[in-house]
Amino acid sequence: MEDKIYDCSVGILTKNNKFLVEKRKMSEVRDAGLVILPGGHVEDGETHMQALVREMKEELDIGVKKVNPNPILIWPYRATDGERQMLFYFDIQKYTGTPTAITAERIYWTDDINVLDIKPDRLAIEKLRKI
Repeated sequence: MEDKIYDCSVGILTKNNKFLVEKRKMSEVRDAGLVILPGGHVEDGETHMQALVREMKEELDIGVKKVNPNPILIWPYRATDGERQMLFYFDIQKYTGTPTAITAERIYWTDDINVLDIKPDRLAIEKLRKI
């Protein structure tokens, strides 16, 4: 198994005390079918913020306009395929467009952290709620 750890930027979008989640397609290589917060890998040459902006456009078709540059949480995670990741969670405070499920099976707003399938996602929401 590869020892490389991949950095990932994860976006938290909130509206009316709810946050946006995505249910991943069952055909995905990693984390298939899981309900998670949207995000993805930081590519070579990208900053975490650049990756966040790109991923939100690719996955949700939104334009990120304002983000707290300080991560809410940084947490190690092992994806279902064994890939090691370091998750950087960011509070997206302003965006343009209407979130649309581009790559996920579906997206929806919820106030229930228990729908999230991975612990670091739940911890990030809990931490954001305390700010």
